[in-house]
Amino acid sequence: MKVTTKYFIGGTLTGALLAGSISIRMFQGYKDEHLRGFSTQIENSSVVPPNLPADTSAQIYDVMWDWQLFNIEGKPFKLMQVKGSVIFLHTWGTWCGACVKELPEIQQLYDSLKNDNIRFLLVSAERDEKIKRFLIQHSYDFPVYRTDEDIPDAFRAVGVPMTFILDKSGRIRVRQLGAALWNQPKTIRFIRSLN
Repeated sequence: MKVTTKYFIGGTLTGALLAGSISIRMFQGYKDEHLRGFSTQIENSSVVPPNLPADTSAQIYDVMWDWQLFNIEGKPFKLMQVKGSVIFLHTWGTWCGACVKELPEIQQLYDSLKNDNIRFLLVSAERDEKIKRFLIQHSYDFPVYRTDEDIPDAFRAVGVPMTFILDKSGRIRVRQLGAALWNQPKTIRFIRSLN
């Protein structure tokens, strides 16, 4: 009986140590992946224009151009003012970790394309003062707008960041939920090809 108990206790301890070791290794793997998390996701992401039906823009055309925005100085701005341009429209928030990590890429993309007649609209629902402080703190100079209205259905998303790239005729050519590496040659070539 003592021998059986000895083997039982020994087996139980061995099993517990083995399970603990596996748990530690799994946690370490999770921790390493978590630390790499965003950068790995960003490095592996790509922006590829989706295959949209040709008449998709006709279904949303009139409503979306009437969207009322305000620049961070409080001046009104309607999406209609950039109609006929290639548009990079990005919804974000200062409270969103993925957004904050992605913004340097968007600043670089803006710097790469600002002489190409591409209109950048970074849209937040936050207060002007909060946005201004954030932009100054990070030395961003891309155009930022605020909205008080509901986002049109065409640009509605389940989360942020959300990015849309529209061609000159108003068709949404890219619809990207989540962060991405935007300032890549492939992406720049694609956006320029819409101009």
